[in-house]
Amino acid sequence: MNASNHSNVPDTTISPWPVLTRPAVDGFDPTHDTELTEGRKVRNVERLFKIMVREKAREMEVATGKPVILSIDGARRSLQTVPLSAGQIQSLFYEIMTPEEIEQLERAGTHDFTHQLENDRRIHITICRQRGCITAVCQLKDTD
Repeated sequence: MNASNHSNVPDTTISPWPVLTRPAVDGFDPTHDTELTEGRKVRNVERLFKIMVREKAREMEVATGKPVILSIDGARRSLQTVPLSAGQIQSLFYEIMTPEEIEQLERAGTHDFTHQLENDRRIHITICRQRGCITAVCQLKDTD
């Protein structure tokens, strides 16, 4: 990186994906308590899924030490979130996993599962734990 580059400007030469330049408008904060929507509790991870649907993202990556990244029309966009810790990511996904799924992740270090959304869509989630880090890749699927 030469001296004329700004540190807050993404370097698209590192990634095969182009980076969207429009600003993120999400405002997601994983430290906020679960909110009430239409008389029911909304889990924090479901708030991320709603952002994914709203932004028409096909994929979302949540990784330790990084902001949340959406893939929209082949471009990757970082949401304006603080980098998440492994504990925050674990809390986000454990709230939608069954005890058996959590045990599988803890034992094998990886687990695949599907989460049903209210709008007849589903999210396929692959979550991995390695060397104290957690990464989850979530893919939006339409139901047939």
